[in-house]
Amino acid sequence: MNRFDRFQQLIDEPEPPPNPHPAAEIVHPLVDFAAALEARARVGARVQSSEDGRRHHLALWPLHRPAFRHIMVTVHVANGRGAVSGEPMFWFTNADELTGWLEHFMQGPAFKATLSQLRFAATEPVDARLERANGMATLAVVTPEQQEALDRLQVGEELSLALPLHDQEPLPDLAALRVLNTAGLKFAIRDPSLMGRTVQLRAVRLP
Repeated sequence: MNRFDRFQQLIDEPEPPPNPHPAAEIVHPLVDFAAALEARARVGARVQSSEDGRRHHLALWPLHRPAFRHIMVTVHVANGRGAVSGEPMFWFTNADELTGWLEHFMQGPAFKATLSQLRFAATEPVDARLERANGMATLAVVTPEQQEALDRLQVGEELSLALPLHDQEPLPDLAALRVLNTAGLKFAIRDPSLMGRTVQLRAVRLP
């Protein structure tokens, strides 16, 4: 077999399956970073991994508002090496090197500014959707305190709420209301009623 044929043979060979154990070890600093952010930085944080274990995304969001999450760091892992997406790309071969990159990253002004924005967003009211059976919705205002209380409910638990309608929103058809969707948290609507421009209801946490 000459060189040309050998090169063609190698090109046609299937890619070996990823080994999840080195990948899990090499990106573990990202998981620890997310846990530290949730514990001390007053933001929501989680690492979302692809099924094949090759891509790992650090997502952040304002507390109790999972719909507002955005990706802060993306790590790709293949053949025992990792790379942090960005300009420039950062390559690493072990957990210590990724830890060093994260320590530098978290001290940068852009990351600190993002944390400040997320903390501020957690103090703002939420424009929640009172969704009807036909998919349309009426906007109502959920206070930061109500949003936190709703997020602490377990599936099947309920909370009584009084939600003022958003400015310019018409009065809803109460019989058609089905789901309260507030920044990604969903609740079944029970026993809705109107008092002026305020909707009173029981919100039951959905899975």
